[in-house]
Amino acid sequence: DGNEQKIILQKDISITPANIINAIQLAKKIANPKCSTFPICDKNLDLEERMEESDIQEEFNENPYADLNYEMAIFENSLGICGLADIGILTNLVENYSIAKGKSDARNAKRQVFKSPSVVIEYETLNEFYPNEKEEYKDKINSFSLNDTYANVYCESIDYDIDNTHSKVIYHDLKTIDGKIINGMIDIGCFAPGSHHILNVLAATTTALALGIDDETIQNALSNFKGIDGRTNVREIDAKNGLRIIEEINPGINTKAIESSINMIRDIDNYYIIIGGKYGVTCEEIDEEKLSKFIHEYLTNNPKANLILTDELGKSLEKKINAMNEKQLKIEHIEDYHEAQRIAIDNNKNILFIYRSNYSQVSKR
Repeated sequence: DGNEQKIILQKDISITPANIINAIQLAKKIANPKCSTFPICDKNLDLEERMEESDIQEEFNENPYADLNYEMAIFENSLGICGLADIGILTNLVENYSIAKGKSDARNAKRQVFKSPSVVIEYETLNEFYPNEKEEYKDKINSFSLNDTYANVYCESIDYDIDNTHSKVIYHDLKTIDGKIINGMIDIGCFAPGSHHILNVLAATTTALALGIDDETIQNALSNFKGIDGRTNVREIDAKNGLRIIEEINPGINTKAIESSINMIRDIDNYYIIIGGKYGVTCEEIDEEKLSKFIHEYLTNNPKANLILTDELGKSLEKKINAMNEKQLKIEHIEDYHEAQRIAIDNNKNILFIYRSNYSQVSKR
């Protein structure tokens, strides 16, 4: 009707069902602003009408979500875990962050994995966060680890490479879904430049073995994996000079994964490291204090490293690093990550691009 207007209901919120519902309620209040509470009240009502509305208000207080009239069901899937299935998979739990406005946490959210008939879980996560479940569900758990030999699946050796990492994987006392116990060794070569990538490979390998898939099929499938465009992959950016970009783009990327990504670069003099991202991405916002300390320590130990911070996250990191920057390390922030990448290319450098993307930024993933 020509009177439409766009209103930002709330800035910098994480994408969770609770926040989506709050946004809907805010929209309803703005659409009918006569009263600051919901449902709408009118002080001009007579006594009988006020009593009727009082009943409505009481009903609303008991169940504030009952009258949303929004034809949509909202389901939330916790990062690092699959839904209930023949095999439930929990890749890891790096930080036990709070959820549901502080009423619960990641540990409880991910605990549902143990409802599956068979469970694949990182050994360190199992020990730290689920010691009781480890004993209670021991007959259906298969664990994996980079190097802990007590896990059902672990790496005896790993030879990291940007394009093709080789690892010798040992599996023992592994329980298949058809009731068998299997033991063996499998050589794996695939795209897994960092330790956090190898953990994903181990999760997939453990799951495949539990399903009864043979070693050769697993080897062939993993050897053909070259990364996921817009998530973790390597691509050429300057064929003439042989320059490449390693992209780590992830809505839920955390400090530990960023550390692993940076540490996987051996010839750091030939790289620009570009770190940045958006806020309001997931319920697990990044630990900026921890990341700032890591970057500061890294630059102190590698003074010749080329690092550019970008976008909202980069700006905040710049302030925090400068606050602890007694040696006046050079910290550069460039708002547009495209410009940061151009600088690297102009200086004939490869790029490690670590970006915490917003879900709406589909082009980055």
